[in-house]
Amino acid sequence: MQKVDPALYRSLPKHFNPLPKAIKPLELIQSIQLALENNSQSLRYLDRLIQSVPYTNEKKHLLQAWRSLINSHHSLYLNYYGDVGSINTIPLYKVLAPEALAAEIFKDKIVLVGYSTDIEPDKNQGFYTIFSKNSENNISPVEILATAVANLIDRSWIKPLPLYYQFLMIMLWGMLLSGIFRIFSYKISISIGAFLSLTYGAVAYITFRNTQIWIPLFTVILQTGYVSLVESIIHLRTIHKVFTRYLPNNVFNKNTQHPDAMDSYGELMHGVCMATDAGQYTTLSESMNPMTLNTLMNKYYGVMFPAVKAHNGLISDVIGDAMLALWAKPIAEPQLRMNACYAALKINNAVQQFNQSPLYQLPTRLGLHYGEMRLGNVGAPDHYEYRAVGDIVNTSTRIEGLNKILGTRILVSDTVLEGLSGLVSREIGVFLLKGKTQSITIYELIDKGNQADPKIAPLLHAFAKALALFQSYQWTKAHKAFVNINKYYPNDGPTVFYMHYLQKYQNVQQERSSFSDKPLIDISSISDAWLYV
Repeated sequence: MQKVDPALYRSLPKHFNPLPKAIKPLELIQSIQLALENNSQSLRYLDRLIQSVPYTNEKKHLLQAWRSLINSHHSLYLNYYGDVGSINTIPLYKVLAPEALAAEIFKDKIVLVGYSTDIEPDKNQGFYTIFSKNSENNISPVEILATAVANLIDRSWIKPLPLYYQFLMIMLWGMLLSGIFRIFSYKISISIGAFLSLTYGAVAYITFRNTQIWIPLFTVILQTGYVSLVESIIHLRTIHKVFTRYLPNNVFNKNTQHPDAMDSYGELMHGVCMATDAGQYTTLSESMNPMTLNTLMNKYYGVMFPAVKAHNGLISDVIGDAMLALWAKPIAEPQLRMNACYAALKINNAVQQFNQSPLYQLPTRLGLHYGEMRLGNVGAPDHYEYRAVGDIVNTSTRIEGLNKILGTRILVSDTVLEGLSGLVSREIGVFLLKGKTQSITIYELIDKGNQADPKIAPLLHAFAKALALFQSYQWTKAHKAFVNINKYYPNDGPTVFYMHYLQKYQNVQQERSSFSDKPLIDISSISDAWLYV
């Protein structure tokens, strides 16, 4: 004090035991505190002095409690010891009894005098605390004051961490949780997050119980819940994004809402099924390693899938070099068939550009058929596939295979083109496909009406006349007509097919000239030697 405030030092008594009567203790202590508060260096010196002086631990404890009140930049938070009555309270009439005074019950004790709630409840001077919720008792002012004094003596007041420490802990905790979710899988991350949260809560509890240091708990719990919620949403969105690449969005939603009814999920649909197949794939698969082949096929499908998606189609299945696409709705709509035709033409053009590569070519054949199908889950309880079931699937695959015989790229059934306009096509004939019992009229889809090459018109006209001769059972004339077309269009696959077919089977067909129906070509009788690549 001599260095901090010389004037105050000179006014201090030389001995404090006993304290001179002229000295007022409260004013003296306040003067000393004020002098120390105005000198931060003296406070640091006081801290060292308290630690070094040869006082008993009890006295040092009291000095440290007093020091805590000096230059405190924040409030000290009460740490209640329990419900009303946790601190010993003695009625005044007992204190004044001779036997109480003789027992020296106040020796070396701090005595506080005031109203007590349980003695004079009518005064209604109590305060609501956390314990009042269970006991419905309010703690009296004198007991609150006693709690504060006791907290100071044993340094047990609640000590929140400084704000910057709290902010740092919250930031680090958030970074830790985010890092866990980035490193580990979602399920493992949730387990680790739950374990760390429990561990953090236990550490916070033990720390508070032993040192009364209040580590942020509820903020961290809320932060953990928030991070887990955000990561769960991200996880669900990722799952949704991944699964909708395999399933339509509405199918994914219905199956997740009713997982126990997956075996019965399905709808009767009307639509078009498109089957595709790539030529030369078998040869390539034999000569390429699987990884290189996979890269090639991903690029190949990369030019096909967008055409299907752009025309509101669904990729139903992919097996090796074969794709199955669907355009389906519960109610028959002509636009479904138009979209499928547009997609087929776009795929054909895209694959032609893809095949400009000097390394690998995958000439692609397409077959389209229209009809009814059941579109839904197919499989067993441990595994389901979202597939179309019905004759339409098998028929479209057979139509696609017919391209090999006719040397064409896009073949469609008459049901696909019925009632549609704006497309260039030609009838190829009536065929009985392999494994089928009912015949089907096949057309070649050539182009959109406004994009067709004008040079193809003479071919289409000449072919139609030759086909009319064939369908009227005029075999010789039909054969000559197809031979004549071949002179000018030697690469036209259907013309070459009919030339060979009439040359080999015209005698058999002439025996059926009495029938009024169009000639039926049974594909099962065609030799594999006729197949194109």
